[in-house]
Amino acid sequence: MLYIRKDKPNNEIIEKIAEVKNMKEWKSAKDGDTHVLRFCFDQLPKDAIRQSLLDEQHYLCAYCMKRIENDPMHTKIEHWNPISEKKTAVDYNNFLAVCTGGEKVDIADDEDRVLCCDSLKKEQNLRINPLSQEHMDRVKYTKDGRIYTDDPIFNHEINNVLGLNGKLDKKGHLVCDTATGLVKGRRDAYRKSEAIIKVLKKRNKYSSANVQNRIRKFMNADKRDEFVGTTVYFLKKEERRLLAQGK
Repeated sequence: MLYIRKDKPNNEIIEKIAEVKNMKEWKSAKDGDTHVLRFCFDQLPKDAIRQSLLDEQHYLCAYCMKRIENDPMHTKIEHWNPISEKKTAVDYNNFLAVCTGGEKVDIADDEDRVLCCDSLKKEQNLRINPLSQEHMDRVKYTKDGRIYTDDPIFNHEINNVLGLNGKLDKKGHLVCDTATGLVKGRRDAYRKSEAIIKVLKKRNKYSSANVQNRIRKFMNADKRDEFVGTTVYFLKKEERRLLAQGK
C-alpha cells in the first residue's frame, strides 16, 4: 500500500456530483439505503472518475499495488467508506481505484480462488486508509512478500478484510497466494531492490544520494511499477543505513 494524495477532480466530475445531489432520489435517501445510493452513484461519469483516480494513484490499485487501467471490466471505483453511508456515497474524496481482486483471473479447477482488495472487502468498514500518510508510514514488508504494520487492527484488516497476504493458517503461515499473486509479486519486488543495490555497488555508485535518486525515479513515474511500495521500502532502509554510516 502507498500513500495517495487526492487532487481536485475536473469540472465535469464536480458538476455531475452537484447534479446528483439535486436529484429527488438523493434528497430522500438515508444511511443504509444502499440501492438508492448506488443508483445515484451510477449517474456519475465513471470513465472520467477512473482516469482521475488512476492519475492520482500512478495506475496502481489503492490496496495491493497491482497495475490497473481505465477499463471498467478490470478496474473498480471503490468506496473507502461503504456506499451505504450517504455522507460519502458520491464524495470524490471517498473514491479509490482498485483491481478486481482475482475475480476474473483464470485458475485451475482444483485451485482455491483466493480473493483480495474490494472483491473480499465488499461493504466492510476499514480503519487503515491509503489516504492517510501516517497510516501508510506504518506499512512494512518482509523479504518473503508479507505486508504488515505495528497495529493489530490494521494487520487484521490487511489479512482478513483485504486479504493482501493470501490465505493463511491459524498460525499465520501462508497456505495459498491470492489469485493475483500478491505475495509472489512483493517477493519479486524485494529482489528488485537487491538487484539495484548490487548494480550500484558494481558501478561504485553505492551511496545514500544514488539510492535516493532511484527511489525518487520510482515514485515520480506517471505509471509506477507494480508493487513499487515494496521495492521503495527496502531501498529506504538501505538509504537510512548508508546515511548512518555517513555514505
